[in-house]
Amino acid sequence: MKNEAISLLLILLPIGSVVVQGKDIFDGMKVSKTEAPEEETDEPKGLEEEEGPKTCVHDVYPVEPIKLDGSFDLKHQVQKAMGDIPAVPPMPSLTDISRQLANVFQLPRFSEMGAELKSMVQQYRAVVEVYVKQWMAVLNKRRTEAVTKMKAQVQEQNDKIRQFFSNQLDEYKDMCLPDSNKCLQSIQKNLESYNLRVHNNVAACNRFARRQLDQHAEWVENERKLLERPFLKIEGCFEKGHIHSSVASCVGNMISNVVKSATDGMKRFSDSMGKVSDSLTDRMGKFQECVVNRKKLLDNGQNRIADKAQECLGKQTQPDEDDGAALFDDADDGF
Repeated sequence: MKNEAISLLLILLPIGSVVVQGKDIFDGMKVSKTEAPEEETDEPKGLEEEEGPKTCVHDVYPVEPIKLDGSFDLKHQVQKAMGDIPAVPPMPSLTDISRQLANVFQLPRFSEMGAELKSMVQQYRAVVEVYVKQWMAVLNKRRTEAVTKMKAQVQEQNDKIRQFFSNQLDEYKDMCLPDSNKCLQSIQKNLESYNLRVHNNVAACNRFARRQLDQHAEWVENERKLLERPFLKIEGCFEKGHIHSSVASCVGNMISNVVKSATDGMKRFSDSMGKVSDSLTDRMGKFQECVVNRKKLLDNGQNRIADKAQECLGKQTQPDEDDGAALFDDADDGF
């Protein structure tokens, strides 16, 4: 009976009373002072990498401070050049010329005589022209070899410059810094200035080489014109206004002298072209001396840039140090 009374009492109690009895026992309790409160700070947790484009040290080494201008382009050179000095071709002897003239003068018409005489002159002239072309092929080959050697010398010096900075900064070659980094910017600025100074300093060597090639081309052209002169004179015999008989007389009187002049001229031309070839090789050899010597004038500046870059990059691995950009004085860009 007692148990039934308790059950009935529980049923009659309000629901809210039961909820109150089940309230969380920690409600209303203050946070213990032994627990460290979570700190709020504007600083990011840990050291985060700077965002934005980066440049690695090995990407700023000089690439091509010394350049040859476009006037040394070889694309217009003769494709197949002779390697040997051409021999002076034989020209007809005076006996051969006299026999040919005798046959011409036996022709029945003056017009036939004139045509045959013109053909004789053209044949002799063609021999000389072929000889000149053979020499031009030889000189083009020598010029091509000289310019190719010049380009190799320039490339060698550029490789030495790049290798110097590669060796000096080898410890930091894989270091990549944000483009906004003051140290990186200072190194780039000084290397650009160095490139410009090398380029401008060696430009005099380019001008020297260009003058030599131009002078040799003029020399060759003058000699070619001398060789051509006798044939230009005899061509006057075929100009309008001459009657057929005077053409035969004009050519007959001049042809022997023209052939002799052409023979002597080709020997002189051969000697001159030999001197041109030797001089070209010698003068282009001086181009290398010019490049090397003028590049050496900037070696001290090159060393200072490398020294400052080493110290500046070394500071990038020491967070407590300044960025090292002040090592590069704006008033002294490494030189």
